[in-house]
Amino acid sequence: MAELSIPPAFLDLEHPTVLRALLRHIVEHADCHGVDAYGRPVLAFEFACEAWLLDKLAALGSGDEDLEEDDPAEDDDPKEDIDAVLA
Repeated sequence: MAELSIPPAFLDLEHPTVLRALLRHIVEHADCHGVDAYGRPVLAFEFACEAWLLDKLAALGSGDEDLEEDDPAEDDDPKEDIDAVLA
C-alpha cells in the first residue's frame, strides 16, 4: 500500500471520504474487548498521530451550527443556583 503525505492545511476532515477512511481504519485495527451491559461491542484502539491532526480531530464539527433550541437554564448564573441551595 502506498503512503500519501498531505500537508495539514489541505486535509479536510469534514469531507465524507476522509471521515470514511478514518472510521474504516479504526474498525480494521481496533480490538474487540467484549461487550458492555447493553450488549454493544467494546473496542480498544491505539492511535498515534501528529499534534496538528489531533487538534483537527478535536475541533471536528466545532463550526457546526447549534441546532437545538436555546435553554434558558443554560444562561443562569451558577452563583445564584448555589445561593438558592444554601438558603
